[in-house]
Amino acid sequence: MSAIDSPTSTSTHDVLPSKRFTVDDMMEMVRIGLIPEDATHELLDGVIVRKLRNARGEDPMSIGFWHRLLVEFFSDLKPMFAEQGCFLNTQQPLGCLEDHQP
Repeated sequence: MSAIDSPTSTSTHDVLPSKRFTVDDMMEMVRIGLIPEDATHELLDGVIVRKLRNARGEDPMSIGFWHRLLVEFFSDLKPMFAEQGCFLNTQQPLGCLEDHQP
């Protein structure tokens, strides 16, 4: 009996094959209009994820109070990170790996 036939199978990993996308794949999807060319999506470990920055129940295109507050808080920490020879960046894409661009 395969995972598809199994009545006890609960994991989609057992049933559905998955595709890990790359940065190039995502850029092509933007180019052809499958996903918008804005900051609403990111690539995490090969999975395209829609980012929600709004508060629950608010317009998804808005930026919620807590999101704004935390971005400002972390931005204020930039000098402290720089003193330690570290880099802190907020609200900007970060190209890490072929399948990861948060």
